Amino acid sequence: MTLQRLLRLLPIGLVVLVALNLSMMLVLDRHSRATFGQVRTAQGQRDVIGEIRTACEALTLKAVSWTLTRRTSQGRQYQEGKQACADAVSQARAALPQAQTALDSLVQRLTQLSELLEAIQASHTDESKMVTVGRLEREVQPLTRSIHGELDELTRSADASAERLMATALERQKRTLWIGGLVGIAAILVGALLVRVVTRRIITSVEEAMTVASALAAGNLAPA
Repeated sequence: MTLQRLLRLLPIGLVVLVALNLSMMLVLDRHSRATFGQVRTAQGQRDVIGEIRTACEALTLKAVSWTLTRRTSQGRQYQEGKQACADAVSQARAALPQAQTALDSLVQRLTQLSELLEAIQASHTDESKMVTVGRLEREVQPLTRSIHGELDELTRSADASAERLMATALERQKRTLWIGGLVGIAAILVGALLVRVVTRRIITSVEEAMTVASALAAGNLAPA
């Protein structure tokens, strides 16, 4: 291969190496964005479960306040809390597609709780306060503990899902970094090889020119 051709190929080789490095940078950026998106998804799952816990765990307290005070304002707060609880569960269905069965069970428990609380409120009178308190302890508290347990299970499920997402994202990113490192090393080796070949070819051409010049200076016209 002539020196002129090598010099023509050298810029092409450099462009290829730069293109490879830019491609790896784009891949790393894409994977970083994917990792960030998965972290945000995992945090969103925990947030929706927290919203369910906040909205639904206050339902019993609002119902008890409504039952004991029998005020319209307390009844309105209970209905608003019930709607907020239902809205939080609906949001969780969209954010936790893998937990539909657990959410169905939770909805069933919450429906039982609201029906029980409303039945207690409807049957409560000033003369039956002790009966009402007894029903709250015997019927409402076990159901509330069951709901708390299901919320805890949902939280553990979301945590496990987040850990799997993070592990997958980190493994993908690690693999990409390894590939990027190998491509970088290959680029350095190829660049060094190109420089060595071009340098040797230049030196060889210079030596040949010096040999011809020395022969011509000595009056030997054979090399020409």
